[in-house]
Amino acid sequence: PIFDAADVMRLGKDLFVCHSFTTNRKGYEWLRRHYNSRGLRVHFIDFPDDTAPMHLDVNFVPLNSNTMLLNPVRPPRPWVRTLLERNGWKVITGVSNGLGVAPLSQCSEWLALNVLSIDEKRVCVEAQETKLQELLASHGFEPIPVPLRSVAQFGGAFHCCTTDVRRKGKLESYFPHIDALEAAGKECNFAPFGAVAPEAYA
Repeated sequence: PIFDAADVMRLGKDLFVCHSFTTNRKGYEWLRRHYNSRGLRVHFIDFPDDTAPMHLDVNFVPLNSNTMLLNPVRPPRPWVRTLLERNGWKVITGVSNGLGVAPLSQCSEWLALNVLSIDEKRVCVEAQETKLQELLASHGFEPIPVPLRSVAQFGGAFHCCTTDVRRKGKLESYFPHIDALEAAGKECNFAPFGAVAPEAYA
């Protein structure tokens, strides 16, 4: 089993794990066993158009408790978007200014989507990514431009170089439809193979 923390995004009671060069299905299964026993649900997702998948935070970016930012050139499987929408999430398709990266960097222009949400409205965004700032503002967010592009040569941006040290508030679920499935005794950890969609989101 192998997994990388940067391939995992936690949203309350649900963890989304990305199938990538640094996380495999055995790693996902280990995480699922570990966290299911602690009352959390774990889902395995992939991005078929991403030919060099590594890390989740430019493809699947939660901006707040009900808004997801997706990469326009590396979308998830259709069932993932269906899952989001059926659970009341608003989906925004990201944009970038097409900024280049350092020659030896493993990043791409889509580092633009590697942002940091401070709260339900405020989002730290690379200062040069003006198109993304405009997009977020048009959806009611308050983008905070921060010049951090020089970090890209080391392989990351806001989400990569920050971590929670303390969280306030109680554990919440942001997926009421999955809650209902779980309450009914139905499958509530989703890890289909390839293009197959789970029955609940087919």
